[in-house]
Amino acid sequence: MKGKLFRIVFRLSVVVVGISFLLFFGGGCSPTPVSTGSIQGVVTDNQSDEPLAGVLISAGSVSTTSDSLGNYILNKVPVGNREITVVLDGYSSQTETVEIIENEIIELN
Repeated sequence: MKGKLFRIVFRLSVVVVGISFLLFFGGGCSPTPVSTGSIQGVVTDNQSDEPLAGVLISAGSVSTTSDSLGNYILNKVPVGNREITVVLDGYSSQTETVEIIENEIIELN
């Protein structure tokens, strides 16, 4: 009985020490930073060329809305080919594929 109890306590101690080791030495690890770029532009009505406010512009999980002059900027967009979607009530949504380059600002009107 004592031998069985000793083995259980020993195994539990090994598990606790192992978990402590992982938490102590693995806690300082941070994910590799993702390379990003930006997209900016002005959203306007195709027919009147008037700026459109409150337009939702998104690239995956990154999104913003245009200001009263139709201006927008999307920061921290991951590098690579990204679908940019523009949505406003009363208008058909538009999607365009843009190549995002690290630390560059892409102009998209």
